[in-house]
Amino acid sequence: MKRREFIAGLGALSLLSPNTGFTKLSGELPKEGLILKYKVFFGDNEIGHQEVILKKHSDQQHIVITHNIKLEVRIFFAVAYSLDHSSTEIWTSKNQLKSIKSKTIKNNKTTYVDGTITSKGFKIDAEYGSLNTPHQIVTSDSFWLLSALDSHSVLNARTGEIALPVVKQLSEGHYHLNAKFPHGQIDANLYFKDDYLKKAVIDSNGHIVTFELIT
Repeated sequence: MKRREFIAGLGALSLLSPNTGFTKLSGELPKEGLILKYKVFFGDNEIGHQEVILKKHSDQQHIVITHNIKLEVRIFFAVAYSLDHSSTEIWTSKNQLKSIKSKTIKNNKTTYVDGTITSKGFKIDAEYGSLNTPHQIVTSDSFWLLSALDSHSVLNARTGEIALPVVKQLSEGHYHLNAKFPHGQIDANLYFKDDYLKKAVIDSNGHIVTFELIT
């Protein structure tokens, strides 16, 4: 496989860590202190990890969630793909996204997303400019929670773009997700145990990347 083809194929992966967004989460968010850790594989090779942390609630009883993901793929000792993403989300006690701040370094290029709820909707400033959506949205880092599948729309936590997800339940705890962003598409099979994501298998232009829950 050529290095250029590999990088192009993994482009869609940067749209998704196991999670995306919607109008309002239908279920209750877990209590503070929850930590979920995932290993990430490209084929049989482990290429990184992802972490979801519910921090101590704020004085306003807002729920603070942080996401961290680091990936690195090497081909013939050269780095073919790298991703270092971190974000902080604040949710209200009514399970609506209040704000997000994220930083993503993908193949040495840094992008930021800054979003906050206003009286006119949710305002987003990011790589492709500013926009305002009337919907109470959630982010692409939200699919660690089963109720996120009820989303009306998804905010890409790495680019600030919005897409409408198409979700189909295939069996108990098994769902297929497709979302077309202006600069890429994601196609994933998601497996849940109880309320939490256990495994995600993402087809990125024919390259299969797998997230597996370890804690």
